[in-house]
Amino acid sequence: GSPDPARCIPTPKTQAREYLDLPRDRFVVLALGFIGHGKRLEATLTALYDLVSGGKVTPLELLFVIAGDLGGGWDTSGAYVDQLREAIRYFKMEDYTEIRVGFVPFEDFPHWFGAADVVVNCSEWTAYSASGRCRISASYGCPQIVEAVPIHQDVIDANAAIGFPFGN
Repeated sequence: GSPDPARCIPTPKTQAREYLDLPRDRFVVLALGFIGHGKRLEATLTALYDLVSGGKVTPLELLFVIAGDLGGGWDTSGAYVDQLREAIRYFKMEDYTEIRVGFVPFEDFPHWFGAADVVVNCSEWTAYSASGRCRISASYGCPQIVEAVPIHQDVIDANAAIGFPFGN
């Protein structure tokens, strides 16, 4: 089941960004949840790098925030976060990418979803299992970019998400 939208009220954007120490004047792309290989965050990094390097957006207009704890039953060593940070440095994305490693309590969800302009959910296993993040984001009314797989179809049909082809 999905969270009750009547109880999922996002914090107003200005207030949420102040609380989370995020800039007020950037388009915030959020990846919230466990940080591990299966989340395919490198796909979002690549897409955002292509937007910036292609001149579609400047680094000062955009901020990609990855927030969450390590693993979630997968890799808890931090090796994946280290790989992401290495890629961010290599491609000079430090001005528009931030990783915040640590547990994100449910009490902070109103702030995160209030601060975000869009949430990305590219987890490879969402083709086969329900994505809690997708349902929670939809309940908070936060726009999303998700893989167009059957488990997300109801959220896509409700215009709460844009779907992209599986595996891309």
